[in-house]
Amino acid sequence: MRPLSRVFGQMAAFVIAAACVPAQTALGAASVEPVVDVPTSVGMDARAASVQVRVPRDVTEGDRFKVTVTVPSARDAKRVYLDRQVVDVLGNGRWESAGSAAVGGRKKVAVGTLATGNATGRYRARVAYRSGRPLVAQGRTTVWRWLELREFDQYYSTAGVWTFGAYSFAINGVQYSGWAAYSGHYPSWEGRYTLGRHCKTFRGDFGVSDASDDGTSARIEVVADETTTAYASPTLVPGAVTTAEFDIARPYRISIRATNISPEGLDVYPAIGDPRVLCTGL
Repeated sequence: MRPLSRVFGQMAAFVIAAACVPAQTALGAASVEPVVDVPTSVGMDARAASVQVRVPRDVTEGDRFKVTVTVPSARDAKRVYLDRQVVDVLGNGRWESAGSAAVGGRKKVAVGTLATGNATGRYRARVAYRSGRPLVAQGRTTVWRWLELREFDQYYSTAGVWTFGAYSFAINGVQYSGWAAYSGHYPSWEGRYTLGRHCKTFRGDFGVSDASDDGTSARIEVVADETTTAYASPTLVPGAVTTAEFDIARPYRISIRATNISPEGLDVYPAIGDPRVLCTGL
């Protein structure tokens, strides 16, 4: 028969080993980067509970919106601090303050903030308590931003299409930069861009430039992935502008196609003033 002291010693070792397992699991869980509504906690001893972060599914640059933070042990909590992750021109990420709010005993605290162009869409909430370390959790949204079309390379163009962003033209007396024909006697023009499935909306002012002859007209189409017409303009004539905003359903590429429907011998210059695309993930 084994001595009782040896049996009790083995039992104690087993209990200590078993007790360590949850601690290792919790540590492993805390090291996993959480997303929306996936909680994590940091150093909250007996009050160990989770903080939850709820953000809108997507936002557009310049929007004001609220991030809602669920606060455990709200009576002991002092303040919620909200950070957003931003990237610099070199692609380096860092956290910056995006707002804060006093808890005031509330279980749910809304922190107002602004969608910025350099934000990655990742937000971090830190709940500060009167004692102990804060609870920390993250949430993620999709940030959309309006980009000028010239930020994308025109990888193909037919003769007579201006490809340089510095080129400017007037439509009905208003000066623009954008997409335009510079030679007015061709039967058609085309320029193609690779958007890479990052963009969902196109907008711009469609017309013919003021350099066009009287009595001329043209039409412009925006075609997604070479087969789907996302937009077809009405007949465009001198002295008129058609402003349009339409979905392009995240195409890999788009094509801008203009057609000359003027009487023979007249020059027309179809153009899109200030063309922009609403994109994310760039």
